[in-house]
Amino acid sequence: SGSVARVAARLRDLADEIGEDGRKAHFNAKQNALVVVQAERHFRGMATPGPDSWNERARNFKRTVERLADFHGGGSRGVIWAHNTHVGDARATPMADSGMVNIGQMLRERQGRENVFILGFSTYFGTVMAGRQWGVPGQVMGVPAALPGSYEDLMRLAGHERALFLHEADVPPAMRTPRGHRAKGVVYNPARDHDYYVPTRLTDRYDAVIFIERTSALSPHD
Repeated sequence: SGSVARVAARLRDLADEIGEDGRKAHFNAKQNALVVVQAERHFRGMATPGPDSWNERARNFKRTVERLADFHGGGSRGVIWAHNTHVGDARATPMADSGMVNIGQMLRERQGRENVFILGFSTYFGTVMAGRQWGVPGQVMGVPAALPGSYEDLMRLAGHERALFLHEADVPPAMRTPRGHRAKGVVYNPARDHDYYVPTRLTDRYDAVIFIERTSALSPHD
C-alpha cells in the first residue's frame, strides 16, 4: 500500500542520516528498509500474471549481493547459498522463454562469466524435507529414483555414488545435450515427481555439479 511505501521511504531516509559512524548498523538499517520496499513490489507483482513477481525477487537478491560487495570493499568475494533454480543460469532453461531471470544469470552478465562460479547440486534418490503445498509444515518425504534419461539418471550411470562434474572442454557430449534436471524445492509431491524436471543445458547452467546418489532430508533446528 501507499502507507507501507511511505514508511519504507522514511526508514531509508533515517538510515542515510545515521552516517558512517557505525557502518554495520547503518548498512543493516538501510537494508531492512529496502527489504520492505522490495517486498511490496514483489507482492504487488503476485497480483498480475507474468514474471514480474519472480523477477523483482531475483533483482532484490542481486542488489543485496551488490550492496554487500560494496560494503566489504573492492576485491571482496562471497558465497551465495540458494536453490539451483535461483543460482543456475536461467538462460539455460525455459525460464528465459517466459521472461524470467535469476541471480546466477544477472551476476554472470554483470561480473563476467569468468568471475562467477556456479555450482549446482543433484541427487538420484533418497529423502527430502518439504511441504506438499505453500504454507504447510514441512515433512520428510521419499524421493523416488530419477526418471530414465534425466541428468540425474546419467550421473548415476557414470558409476559414482558421489562425484563432482566439472564442465570443461572435454565434458562428454551427453552432458551437453538438453535433458530433464530435477528441481525439488520448498513444495514437493513425490507422487508427481515427473513434473519437477526442467529441460536444461547443464554445462550452460552451471560451471560444475555435485552429484550424490542417495541423499537424506535435513533435520530442522527448533
